[in-house]
Amino acid sequence: MKRGMIKGGALATVLVVVTLMLLVSLSLMSLWSADFMLFSKMNYVRRQRANIESLFVLYSHDPEILGRDTARTVTLFDTVPGSTMSVNRKLWGLYEIVSVASECGKVRQSRLMGTGEPYKERCSFWYRDDRSSLTLTGNSNIRGRMLLPQNGLVYGQMQSVFFSGERVEAEAIGQSGREMPVVSADVAKHIKELQDMSAEVYVATAEDSLNVGFTHGTHVFCPDGGTISNCSLSGNIIAVGDSIYVDRSASLHDILIVGNSVSVGDGFCGSLQVFARDTVLVGSDVLLEYPSGVYSRCYAGIGARTQVNGYVIVDYTDDVDLKRPNGRMARSSVVRGLLWNSGIMQLQGIVTGAAFLNKGVYYAPHGYYQNMLYDATILENADVAYPLWMDGGRQRKVVKWVN
Repeated sequence: MKRGMIKGGALATVLVVVTLMLLVSLSLMSLWSADFMLFSKMNYVRRQRANIESLFVLYSHDPEILGRDTARTVTLFDTVPGSTMSVNRKLWGLYEIVSVASECGKVRQSRLMGTGEPYKERCSFWYRDDRSSLTLTGNSNIRGRMLLPQNGLVYGQMQSVFFSGERVEAEAIGQSGREMPVVSADVAKHIKELQDMSAEVYVATAEDSLNVGFTHGTHVFCPDGGTISNCSLSGNIIAVGDSIYVDRSASLHDILIVGNSVSVGDGFCGSLQVFARDTVLVGSDVLLEYPSGVYSRCYAGIGARTQVNGYVIVDYTDDVDLKRPNGRMARSSVVRGLLWNSGIMQLQGIVTGAAFLNKGVYYAPHGYYQNMLYDATILENADVAYPLWMDGGRQRKVVKWVN
């Protein structure tokens, strides 16, 4: 071979080497591009999540940013692109579902929210002023600010049982009013809409397991035979019927139950909000997890060793009958959150949060005692998110994240 000449076979080798080098370079460029895109996407999602969190904080402190609207867009920073968020809210029982999404809707979060204070005047106990005094007897204890009748408290006895609790400091007592606090008109309208739902419109559900997100349409069903049992239901679901029984075998989370009368069986554990036109009976050893609630127009009974984390409300509007109470709590029961009864309440057990009573009566085997609390404990609770029930609770508090 002459000097300076290259074998023909070397050209193929050069082409293969060059091609491999190009492929490696393209692969490196593709990896760099993919990594850059992933970094950009993660950075975008991180910024949007931070913006969503900022908007939840803003809404928590000032829900009036939506005014009377249920949806609108809010720009957090005029000079920052991508900081325009869309906000939607709706009542879910006595709480709000608030959803915040990025402008293009790719990043979204929904949260169940209540209010930080149940009433415009901070108090743990409110008792209507009917020109009488309130008698405490037995091991009764009230802590926190109280709004009571003008004649205040009396430490008395019920037969041979004397007062054995902690005495209240005079500085903690203010005066209540002649009428119960005003209920939110929006909430009252929402409850009426729920209770106007007719079971005849809906068919029995066939699903044993159902989870409906709050960004989807509400699933409404009528329980077969009026019994909810051996099923798992969670999210944006409403059970409607006449007389509904919730068995301990059911796994329920965040759903609503609407009926004429509703009973929760002994030993049930789950979270739900009940709305009854007449009566709610919650059995013994029941755990209604946070956030749960019981609403009735006539009567609500809470069984022994039962815990209700959320609220117990009896919205009684007729004339009271001293021989017919509108609510009872067992001595071993606990309500964490709001207790409200605009009729007659036999209050025992423990309330941590706030209690609002029209009239307290203790029913003994030998008779009844008006304006008396026997073995009742009412404590402040700054950690709970209260239901949206009365006018005046401005700031919102997150209850939980939902889908």
